Parts: sequence; structure tokens; C-alpha cells
Amino acid sequence: MRLGLVGVAVAALLVGAGCGGDDEARPLIAAGKTAVVRGELVPDVHTFGDAVVARVEVVLDRAKVDPDDVRVSTNFDPYEKVGATRVDRDDLGGFTTLRYTTTLRCLSQLCIPRTVRGQTTVSQIPGVPPILPGQARDEKAKYQFEPATVVAEAGRKDTTLGRVVWPPLRSLSRINWYDSNVVGQGFPFVADVTPVSEPDYRISPTVLGLGLLAGALALLAIPGFLLWDRRRRNVASAVEPGTALNPLERALRLVEWASGRPSVDERREALEALAYELDADERAARARERGWSPPAPEPAEMTKLVASVREDSDAATS
Repeated sequence: MRLGLVGVAVAALLVGAGCGGDDEARPLIAAGKTAVVRGELVPDVHTFGDAVVARVEVVLDRAKVDPDDVRVSTNFDPYEKVGATRVDRDDLGGFTTLRYTTTLRCLSQLCIPRTVRGQTTVSQIPGVPPILPGQARDEKAKYQFEPATVVAEAGRKDTTLGRVVWPPLRSLSRINWYDSNVVGQGFPFVADVTPVSEPDYRISPTVLGLGLLAGALALLAIPGFLLWDRRRRNVASAVEPGTALNPLERALRLVEWASGRPSVDERREALEALAYELDADERAARARERGWSPPAPEPAEMTKLVASVREDSDAATS
């Protein structure tokens, strides 16, 4: 019984010691270091054509390195990048974590597993064993990418923060060469010379193309017609002769126009022109009297004078 109580007490002390300690958070970077660099490939084994994600994580001390100056140099040949590399940033105290995520994919022949001797056999020989000696194709291809380098740009000389040594990446073939159902020797893709049947269309491409072309020409014809019609109207109005006015009628219209003008001089000159056309007539004396006698000629008087002159002219004509 005593031994049991002693054991419980010792366990309680150990648990208390484990739960206690310094309340200060542990630094993300060991003392004396500027940055910590890690990387991974997910997954590191994939089938041909599948996407692979390459991640680089950089934890740095902002007191020593500006996160905006950090650059990551990578070379994933023969794999190609799918889209742009995504960069995520997290700040915690005086430290910053940068995560670079790049999606990779390889669809070229360089990522197709080769035959053991590098040969490619395309013959289709019935009755021949599935794998000929020396022509068996590998089930996988192995790639070792160049290490990624993380640097901080600092003027003329960059500072290397760390490197990422990538694990081997293996690409598996989607074809099981030891499967008796696989047809062919070494190269599974079979060409067929049978012509492809003609596709069916709801509307013939030729008819559709001609219709669209006709519609485009019709749309161009509308503004062209409107422009031509406007120019035709302008030319017709420019060359169309107007009704010839006799000197007296021109003088009367000048008085009508001047009656609406604010300038007194223009009114007087218009009345003088009318008096000149009326010559020695009594109406000429009235025109000069209204034009030059004070006060200034009023529009109402000028209009009344024009009306009386026209009445007299019409009566004389009739």
C-alpha cells in the first residue's frame, strides 16, 4: 500500500514538472541563425501525368533579413510549372514564415519510362511473348532535382540563407508490362488507319460562315448609307439656288434683322440702307427720321415701318 502511494506521488511530481517551466515561447530559429529552410515534394511517387506539389518553407528573423528581399531559385526540369508559384506569409513576433508552393507536371516523352536498353519497339507481332529479351520497359522513372537555393538580395552580393535538397521523385508508368492483356512489344500505343467518320452539324460550317460574313457586310453598309445620304443632302442644299431678292426686299429684311440687335448703330445703319433704296420717296424721309432722330430707334417702330413699306409696295404692284 505504501509503495502504491509513493508511486502516485512520484508520477504527480513528474507531471507537474513536465507542465511547468518557462512561460516564454521558444524561438522559431536557433540562436545565432538567420533563417531555417525546409522543403518537400508531395507526393514523391506518382503516376505519369499526375501533378506534384513542391513546397519551400523559410523561417527568418526580420531583424536580420527583410522578407521582401528573399528569393527562391529552383530548377525542376523536365517537369513544368503549372501556373504561378504561390507565396504565403505569416508573421509571429520578430519572425516571418514564407511558404512557396509550386505545382509541377510532366507530360513529355522525357517522363515516360524508357526500355531497359533505351530502345523503343513499335512492332505488333501476334504470338510473341509480351516482353522480348532486352526490350522490357521500366515500370518507373527516377528524377533528382537540383537543390533549391534561398537567398536574400543585398546590393551587389546576395546572402545565401539555405538550400533545399529534394528527395528523389519517382514517376510510375500507367501500364503494367507484365500483364498479358497489354498488346504490343515495348510501345503500347497503336495507330489505326481507319478514317474518322464525318461529323454531323446542325448548320453547315460553310453556310454559317457565309451568313456571318453577309451579316457583317450588312452592318457595315448601314453607316455607309447614312454617311452617303447626309453628304447628298448637304450637297443638294449647297447647290440649290435660292429665291433672288430685289434690293428693297433685302433692305427690309436687314431692318427686321437689326431690330432684334442690341446695337443702336446697327439699327441706324439698317434704316439708312432702307432710306437709300426708297430714294426720294416720302417713306425714305420717314426711315431717316426714325434712324437718326433721338431717341434711338425702337424695335417696334422699325417693325411698323417695314410693314407699312411692304403694304405700299404690294398696293403699287397690284
